[in-house]
Amino acid sequence: MGMTILKKKASVYTFAIILLTLFSLKIINAETINFPSDYPTIQAAIDAAMAGDTILVASGTYYENLVIYKSLTLKGAGSDITIIDGGGTGTGVEITANNVNISGFTVRNSWDGVHLNRCNGTTLSNNKITLNRYDGIYVQSSSGNTISGNTITSNGLVIGSGLFIEYSSGNTISDNVIASNAYGEGVYLYHSSNNTVSGNTITLHINQPAISVEGFGNNTVSNNTISSNKLGIDLYETSDNTIVGNTISNNDDYGVDLTDSSDNIFYHNNFNNTEQVVIDSTYPTIPSINVWDNGAKGNYWSDYNGTGPYVIDDNNKDHNPLTDPYDETKPVADAGPDQLVVNGTTVTFDGSGSTDNLGIVNYGITNYTWTFTDNITKVLTGINPNYTFYNSGNFNVTLNVSDYSGNWDTNQMWVNVTETLLIRDVAITRVTAFPATVTTGDFFFINLTVTNEGNMSETFNVTVYYDSSVVGTKNVAFLVSGANETLSFNWNTTGVPGGNYTIKAVASILAGETDTVDNEGIGDKVTIRKLSSTVSVTVNPASVTVGSNITIRGAISPVRASVNVTIEYRPSDGNWTTLATVTTDSESKYSHNWTTTEPGSYEVKTSWEGDDNTLADESDVESATVKEIEKPVTDIYLYTAATAAIITVSAMAVYIFKVRKPKSSTVVRKTEIVKSYLSSEFLCLRET
Repeated sequence: MGMTILKKKASVYTFAIILLTLFSLKIINAETINFPSDYPTIQAAIDAAMAGDTILVASGTYYENLVIYKSLTLKGAGSDITIIDGGGTGTGVEITANNVNISGFTVRNSWDGVHLNRCNGTTLSNNKITLNRYDGIYVQSSSGNTISGNTITSNGLVIGSGLFIEYSSGNTISDNVIASNAYGEGVYLYHSSNNTVSGNTITLHINQPAISVEGFGNNTVSNNTISSNKLGIDLYETSDNTIVGNTISNNDDYGVDLTDSSDNIFYHNNFNNTEQVVIDSTYPTIPSINVWDNGAKGNYWSDYNGTGPYVIDDNNKDHNPLTDPYDETKPVADAGPDQLVVNGTTVTFDGSGSTDNLGIVNYGITNYTWTFTDNITKVLTGINPNYTFYNSGNFNVTLNVSDYSGNWDTNQMWVNVTETLLIRDVAITRVTAFPATVTTGDFFFINLTVTNEGNMSETFNVTVYYDSSVVGTKNVAFLVSGANETLSFNWNTTGVPGGNYTIKAVASILAGETDTVDNEGIGDKVTIRKLSSTVSVTVNPASVTVGSNITIRGAISPVRASVNVTIEYRPSDGNWTTLATVTTDSESKYSHNWTTTEPGSYEVKTSWEGDDNTLADESDVESATVKEIEKPVTDIYLYTAATAAIITVSAMAVYIFKVRKPKSSTVVRKTEIVKSYLSSEFLCLRET
């Protein structure tokens, strides 16, 4: 018996090892899928991919709503040139799988931009999330995700936040620019714990706080720059959060608002607001009590008088306030672009692009030092020093910047000094596109020629546009003086509105390039035809009585969801009248129940107006008949005054007729009753 159990266990272990081996082989042999060359849509590429695959998306604007339900990497060519446009509806990118990586995209014009829906281990980096109706990024019941290096701006056009996190834990939100999200917060943590919000710049939220934390706790908000919002940080019914190292400045209402929130700790923050902190209690007998230092150092308060603790209220005091801003974040040095000059030229250095995190008057970068070797070591100071080079060569210049706390950073640039004037000039000399006309969804093929008209080898980028939208960018490396190079681009017009477009190519401007006009080349005008469409219609039933319903239904092909269909009807040979306007569902179908009110013969048709990519269409005409209601026939007993006899007639259900008295016959037919209707004498009728 024991041997049998051991054999079973061995079999289970063997099977598990086989599965693990197969999975490992799959990860090792993960494939790279190129879009649009391999598949017609990004969603088709996702559907075809296996776990662990990478999908590389070329530059372009793609009108899709993506659902990512497997672990993979989706990488765009760059957030400025690779755009996912939700078409004003649905979620831009819905993620339901663990361990998904997305980078290099703009996600715009959706309801929610990106939705992390019960997933873990996902990374969103270096994307631009903008112009979405509700939340820019919505994290729902998801843990252990990283959202870093993104620009999250101008979302919440109807309602919503830049970043909304609910019932989620262990997520890291770092080094993002979160700005101008219209109606909501920059970051909203709702009943979420153990999340870290760090190193972000959060600004220009004019209706809601930059950061809101509601319910639960144990979150860390650190080293953020929170400025020029309606309110800096709002804590509502939450506890045990750590607020450390933030610069909270120039916010309209308050730096921090606490409502029924205790046991939170604040230290090493820099407060520079008209009103620094307000504390509200729904239950006055239960005050909000928080900690405002770490036992040794507290916070910097721009309105601190320099003596004693900084008093917020009787229960909230900073016992160790700082007299200068706290700063452990290094500035960012920027030495400016490389320069190409002739021997004897005076060069002006430019360090104005360098930045510091504080943004507080009189605090920031305090020193600019430039160092290079021109026979001997040269040291210059200041943001814009000058130096004249009399020796030829390529000089490496290092800029060191430091702030008032001694934090520092460096950056380098090159000064190329020549004996004779070097000419740097690249030009676009030819741009063609063929065919001249395609139907939306087809390809244009664009060829262009670049020429180096200068006297040194050059490396630069060339970007092709249709009107002001990007087709793609390619790099030209080490193009020698006088040489030409031909570049080819394939433009997938899927999602591009029908119309006429001008193709142009632009070469990046070189340092020291004087003739920049020829860096742009205008090419052919091309036309994108809209797709033809059909709209169908059926009526059922085709014949009814007055007051009954006729169901009118149909569909648009190709699929067009959430578009309007107009239903019209007319009596035969009459004028068309609009019966209703209905909206297609996700499968492009529509339906309407017509409650009839008048008898007659009718014709019914439907139409839609088309859209950017698709031509309008009108359906065939369907017929419908509406009949009068037939009243039931009953037997009536007729009593005649002349004979005092009861007779039976088949007639409409009535109770009194005026009839002439019959002379002899005891049976009165219906026709005789009708003919006798004008008589002045009465008969009494009784219905059975």
